[in-house]
Amino acid sequence: MSRPSATERRMGWPSLVRDVKGLRARTRYPIETGSMVIPVGTEGTIEDSTAWHRLRFRTAPCGCCGVQMRVNASRGAFEPIR
Repeated sequence: MSRPSATERRMGWPSLVRDVKGLRARTRYPIETGSMVIPVGTEGTIEDSTAWHRLRFRTAPCGCCGVQMRVNASRGAFEPIR
């Protein structure tokens, strides 16, 4: 399991995997699955991390319909919100 690089630590990533859970983050590029696309800048919460390179991300509810999306993606797809 790799630890965050110096650049990722400057971005605000915690140094321990267990500290990632509950962290607010936004997408750095579009994330596509078979049924949806999460656009750049979408804010949400990191729900869990199986390893440093894979994070489970849940978007904030949509303002008009309340839909939330959940996706697993690499750590590089997100930037922490401080």
